[in-house]
Amino acid sequence: MSQLTKTNHQNILKPYRDSLDTINVKILALLSERMDICMRIAEIKAEKNIPMMQPQRINSLMNLLQERSIEFGLREEYTKEIFNLIIK
Repeated sequence: MSQLTKTNHQNILKPYRDSLDTINVKILALLSERMDICMRIAEIKAEKNIPMMQPQRINSLMNLLQERSIEFGLREEYTKEIFNLIIK
């Protein structure tokens, strides 16, 4: 591939890559916000002697997220894998 063609491809892709970079930073911010809320929930559970892990809540959440993934045009398995990592 010539340098000119390579540069042209990079120019064509740049706005898309810039958009992805922006989205990735937003995802990180949301993950941080989620972690803050999880930490607060953990504090409350510790204060109130509530079990930390509640499998029925996790199952219910995963079912809801898999249903919602369809609305967003995402594969259910993809959503399941991502949220399994987030919830761990």
